[in-house]
Amino acid sequence: MGNLDKGVSASYELKGNQHGVYAFVIEGKIKVGDEVLDTRDGMGIIDTTGFEVEALEDSRVLLMEVPM
Repeated sequence: MGNLDKGVSASYELKGNQHGVYAFVIEGKIKVGDEVLDTRDGMGIIDTTGFEVEALEDSRVLLMEVPM
């Protein structure tokens, strides 16, 4: 889980090549790729080795990496 201040971007690199990530916005608004997620939104991220998360508001985000 992480806290991101508005305007901050962070990179996430997956730990394994057969992994995916579930992203859940506890509070705030973020952008992952072309998708905007608001409070209580979630999305699965697969078929990548890493991605960028940009905070559009002060946000609390949970990222869970899981084997696929």
